[in-house]
Amino acid sequence: TEAENGNAIHGLVRGATWNLVDHEADRVVLDYTLESQPGYPFALGLNIEYALSPTGLTVTTTAWNLSSETCPYGAGQHPYLTLGTPTIDTLRLQVPARVVAFSDERGLPVRSAPVDGTEYDFRAGREIGGTVLDNAFGELERDGDGRARVLLDDVAGGAGLTLWVDE
Repeated sequence: TEAENGNAIHGLVRGATWNLVDHEADRVVLDYTLESQPGYPFALGLNIEYALSPTGLTVTTTAWNLSSETCPYGAGQHPYLTLGTPTIDTLRLQVPARVVAFSDERGLPVRSAPVDGTEYDFRAGREIGGTVLDNAFGELERDGDGRARVLLDDVAGGAGLTLWVDE
């Protein structure tokens, strides 16, 4: 998906046509079978459920190996959070991460470092300002319910959102 960098950054199923398994007013379930292909000679069954509740949107991804041998698998999300402001510079961001990852010119991760004392330390929450964010964050601090929460607030406009991830 980034041919100029030789990367499949958005994965093997981004452009796939998924099958509708179940659909209700507050929930939809989709599935897809990823067949063996050049570069990934394994088969996977995939299922995604999107569910709305009074507390927000929950996305649950399930995958199972359909191959006869062990296969590598990874899933990730990289949402772009915004509150509809022209820029994000004046927004307040809180990220409970102890480590930030850095990538090379191809966008491949090459190293990680503690956020302590850097412009990537958003643990206490602060204005984004001039910090350019195109990084992964790790070693997330979790609440009592096992969730890590990222908060984005427009202090001036009163809007905000919370994105949480479980284990």
